[in-house]
Amino acid sequence: MALNEPFAPQSRKKVLEEMDNAFLYCFTVEAVVKILAMGFVIERNSYLRDPWNQLDFTVVCLDWLSFFLQGSYNFSILRSIRILRPLRTINRFPGMRVIVKSLLDSLPLLADAFILFLFIVLFFGIIGLQLYSGAFRQQCFCVTEGLQEADSNHPDLVKEFPSLAPYENTTTGALLPRPKGSNLTTECVEQEDGDFPGLFRPEGEERYCTESEGMGTGHCGDWEVCRPFGENPNDGVTNFDNLGWAVLLVFQVITLEGWASIMNLTRATKGIVNDLFYIGLVVFGAFFMINLVVAVLVSNFDQSSDEEAAGGGEQAGGEAKPGEPSPLGGSTGNAMGDTELQESLLADAVHAAEKTNPMYISRCFGCCRRHKKEGGPEGLREWRCSEGWADFLKCLFGEGGLFARISASAWFERFIMLVITVNTGTLAMDHWGMPVEMENFIELANFICTFIFIAEMVIKMAGLGIGNYWSNSWNKFDA
Repeated sequence: MALNEPFAPQSRKKVLEEMDNAFLYCFTVEAVVKILAMGFVIERNSYLRDPWNQLDFTVVCLDWLSFFLQGSYNFSILRSIRILRPLRTINRFPGMRVIVKSLLDSLPLLADAFILFLFIVLFFGIIGLQLYSGAFRQQCFCVTEGLQEADSNHPDLVKEFPSLAPYENTTTGALLPRPKGSNLTTECVEQEDGDFPGLFRPEGEERYCTESEGMGTGHCGDWEVCRPFGENPNDGVTNFDNLGWAVLLVFQVITLEGWASIMNLTRATKGIVNDLFYIGLVVFGAFFMINLVVAVLVSNFDQSSDEEAAGGGEQAGGEAKPGEPSPLGGSTGNAMGDTELQESLLADAVHAAEKTNPMYISRCFGCCRRHKKEGGPEGLREWRCSEGWADFLKCLFGEGGLFARISASAWFERFIMLVITVNTGTLAMDHWGMPVEMENFIELANFICTFIFIAEMVIKMAGLGIGNYWSNSWNKFDA
């Protein structure tokens, strides 16, 4: 397969084709012999019970399919699958086997790392969408209104500056006075493409700008204005105008492909302080995530190497593991473990039964609390009720009270996660040039989500106490 060339001599193509057919016959004979010796699929150790044989059988079948149909259809892609056959050699070399096994075992953790990577990309994409939507459209355009034609004898006269729309002259161009010390060397040409045709821009490469003052920002020259009417760079690909383009641009920055040029564009339109966005993206996206993946692979490689050295991790001497049935029919567990199991089962049964007690349903209004039953097994609880306004407040705000149980409940956490997801979705809907109705909807949705987050903070403070609430770093971040 590696010797194939598009313009190879016909004789060489014929030889390679015959060699391919010969290899096909050999591998077919190998598969048939193994099937006759091991059985096809029914027996326990039959041919198709081995994953490597499954790969080999699939390749042989696809080879024969392309062999019979090559005269009518282009099935070269099927024959290219034969390149997978050398993977069988992995099982022959212990070192390669360890590497492949560690790679396969690390897939679950790599999936978690991939989810974290998607979160980082989405997080920075939404930030870029909020900060830089439409920023790369800010470019320099020629002034085409409000110009006064100057006297032809004016000492600061620019006589060759054609294509200013109100004063277009095919011979000498517009007659414009210029400030002393200005350097006006470019012509003004009509913008033929883009969302705003009919505008005139300085000839040459687009110049990105901002109307605000700041270090590193771009500014236009004489008789030019900065307007957000230009086309986005790189044929409209480089922009933060919607979430899709923003995520793609964030991914490009993470790959470190041309990220400095994108940062310079943002600096020209928004200022040098926005370099921090790209620095953080490179640190977290490029450096942190790559090292996280490397750490996962190295950890699984070390584990696979230890298992390979220990003969697959099997225990020597045939001793039973703790908690597993022994060959004599007993268990390696002890009486203490059985007692703890019985107490746990009893506590679960009592807790399930007590939910039917009316006192359980109205325990807050009667200020009833569950306490450990004296002399009972671990996990067994009984209700102790009291009356009075002070006790009622303790039932609401104290440890184990209503607000504490609400803030610790799984349903409350799921609801807050749902609100966070909705809020993230509304932020992702923001894009450049969206209708006023959508802007109002997004603003209303963000207001509702903010109100819910404030209510969450109040509930947690009431249940945990202000001191305990602020002692948690995540709660500080939420607040």
